[in-house]
Amino acid sequence: MLKVAPIFFVLTALQLLSCKQEAPQPSYIKIDSISMSSKHNSQGSASAKISDAWIYINDQLIGAYELPCEVPVSASGSTKISIVPGIKNTGQSGDRQKYIFYNRFDSTIIFNGGSNTLLPHVSYIDSASFLWVYDFEGNNLPLLRDTDSDTTLQWLKNNENAFEGNAFGEVTVDSAHPKAIINSNLNLNIPAATKATYLELNYACSANTEVGVITYASNIKSTTSIVTLKSTDLKWNKIYIDFSNALGNYAAQGIFEIYFQIDHLSNKESKLRLDNIKIISQK
Repeated sequence: MLKVAPIFFVLTALQLLSCKQEAPQPSYIKIDSISMSSKHNSQGSASAKISDAWIYINDQLIGAYELPCEVPVSASGSTKISIVPGIKNTGQSGDRQKYIFYNRFDSTIIFNGGSNTLLPHVSYIDSASFLWVYDFEGNNLPLLRDTDSDTTLQWLKNNENAFEGNAFGEVTVDSAHPKAIINSNLNLNIPAATKATYLELNYACSANTEVGVITYASNIKSTTSIVTLKSTDLKWNKIYIDFSNALGNYAAQGIFEIYFQIDHLSNKESKLRLDNIKIISQK
């Protein structure tokens, strides 16, 4: 005998099927990278190393994500999206921060399911104060050999190893010249304690390199090591070095310089290459 399912069972199954068919497709934001531009004459190179995207939906932070990323969102319809570029502060993977000197990218997306690819583009904020911009392409070299250094920085031009442009600076240490200390010669005023200050730098090195700040306040010279750059096997890298705390101890009380130190630690020569040096502070 043919058995017929009760009508309410059939209706329930149809309703469940209908619900599955009508369930909204999830939406995603996909970001592969964040590009950056600069006013070259006043802000220098557009070289950047933006590692993270801090994503806001209708001005509410939903999280910070390492790039590239594809992030699910619960929004639907027309939605404001803001992307704030993030960096590894002083090159530390455990210290991820929004970079204070890049602006945010704003857009509007109509979410109706599926993946939505964003191509964020940022630039420097108007209130960034460029204390020093140097790309080795000019006619002067404001980087000097320290009195304790065994060698000096070579200004290499029309060299195939340049990061970009035609020139860069290079320091070589070996058994005959085991220590190199290179200082800036700028006499920069120390910003106020509340002002963030960063050193941006393209570099390549084949041995660990110390980067720090020299302050002259109340006729007292102080040297503070900020970070040790690990060997990159002479492959170019970009870093954002936070000088804020080191300078904050002497805020607006004197002048400061930066220094680079590389020591010879093996039988082979070691090199440090520098390009696109910027010191940026808040106005």
